[in-house]
Amino acid sequence: MIVALAAAAVLSGPQLTRLSNGIPVIVHRRPDSPSVTLQALVRLDDLSPAELAEAEVVAGALFGETDSFSLQEFRMLAWSIGGNVIAEVSGDCLRVEVTTAKSHLLPAISFLTDALRRPTFNRGALEDGHRHRDRLHTFISQNPPFLSVRSLLASLSAGPAYVRQVSAGRAKALHQMYVRPERMAVAVVGDVAPESIATALSSLGGWTPDLPGRMTPAKGEKWGSADRFDSSIVAAKGPKAGAPDFPAWMTYCALVAQGKGSAISKEFRDKRGWSYIQGVVFSFRAAESIAAFYVSYSRARSYAADAKARTDELAAFLKSFPIDEGALTRAKAFLAGQYAVGRTESATRLGAFTHGHVAPNEQAFWSAWWEIKGAGMGMDARFPELVKAVTLDEVRNAAKKSAETFHPFTDIAKPR
Repeated sequence: MIVALAAAAVLSGPQLTRLSNGIPVIVHRRPDSPSVTLQALVRLDDLSPAELAEAEVVAGALFGETDSFSLQEFRMLAWSIGGNVIAEVSGDCLRVEVTTAKSHLLPAISFLTDALRRPTFNRGALEDGHRHRDRLHTFISQNPPFLSVRSLLASLSAGPAYVRQVSAGRAKALHQMYVRPERMAVAVVGDVAPESIATALSSLGGWTPDLPGRMTPAKGEKWGSADRFDSSIVAAKGPKAGAPDFPAWMTYCALVAQGKGSAISKEFRDKRGWSYIQGVVFSFRAAESIAAFYVSYSRARSYAADAKARTDELAAFLKSFPIDEGALTRAKAFLAGQYAVGRTESATRLGAFTHGHVAPNEQAFWSAWWEIKGAGMGMDARFPELVKAVTLDEVRNAAKKSAETFHPFTDIAKPR
């Protein structure tokens, strides 16, 4: 059922096997660990904004009834596993995670496999899915500038739009179209052997779904405006994850907008006193990456014309600020540290370049993420060294190319 791609004797790093249907399984051996984390990632980086919005409901509906278990049986199985069970859209992928005691590994695998292969999307499951989506939207609406950034990314076909309801038919069609072996990777962290995991996942390896039919394009709605805060945002396009110039572009983004020492923090917080809320949100699409650089400020301190003028000033600054060796050194150190331990202020879902490698589920995420992006699991270990080798000329070139793609966006807070 499997084709071994790594020597079983090597336990110092992750090992890769493939199931018979091609799904890569990456195992990080942690001897004496009492728990095991299984994480499946499914690529969603080529979905339309409306389909991404539907996927947020589908994710919340996966842990309902399946073809093999009734809703009650499925939930009893979930309870028997203990630990942590999550299904969510995180960035541009569907993330399904089960963390449990090693003694519960087999039922955990059964749970994960059935959730991925055979959801029925009955009424109860879809109600759960919509509640799951609504909780996410509540969080987004209460945390500027996430709602503003969502509006911008959706307009660029790089993030979810807003969809009110997802029917069972739409959920099934979306699942059949995108939750497929060729779009998936599984990572496991714990005291387990790669051979035993691959054998236990044989049901997932035997999954060869029919080719999907054509799906009617979904229609999404625009997001509303944020409450209390105006936002000036400039989107910039960059290379896809894993491309040769991706490390330099990520270093450029860190230099611009990550940390208190970043260019926009120094300019718009320290010098101009506009805002304490600045940063960047990423969207890693199949063919490109997008960074949304933002500065948000209180509604009481601005009005529409002023906010639009500030957006123009932000874009002008990003095109002209100097990039020197000192800024490059800081950005590389910040990016390397974030990659290792994550961002302490991050309240976002576990995802690429928001979390580090400390927890088992973070380690599992990164290995599977690089694999589904086509860069291979080895990129996880190579990326910090690639960042370390980035030169000043490479970052300046990344800045020049990004400036050619700038897309300014102003979000005016809705009236109170």
